[in-house]
Amino acid sequence: MSEVPVIGSDIFATVLDIIGVPLPGNLTIDGVSMLPAFRGEDPERPIPMFWRKHVSPPGSHAAKRLGDWKIVAGRRFEKFQLYKIQEDRQEQNDLAQSMPKKLADMKQEFFKVWRGIEAEGPRAWWESEPRRK
Repeated sequence: MSEVPVIGSDIFATVLDIIGVPLPGNLTIDGVSMLPAFRGEDPERPIPMFWRKHVSPPGSHAAKRLGDWKIVAGRRFEKFQLYKIQEDRQEQNDLAQSMPKKLADMKQEFFKVWRGIEAEGPRAWWESEPRRK
């Protein structure tokens, strides 16, 4: 059994792996094949898990997971929450205020992925998105 989390974007890479078709080399693919997880191995995830929701509760518009850590961004990217998932699976203890250095590091990684998505994704998807301060 693998304890590696999966996300919807992994389906594309997994299906291609199952049918023996390589991933396109000219695009950034966020997902990874989950076939190793089916064998009880941990898949390698070169791009950390990242997700965003157009319809979301206040305070949780986009998020990124890196190892045991998860950063959650509010709709306008003005407020961030920080969680250590292995110790707080229900995300009840926001560590953003008590761990400013870790929060700053995670924000830097968050925006690195976000900029890549903005650069490659269809413009119509992002035009309604709030601009970062």
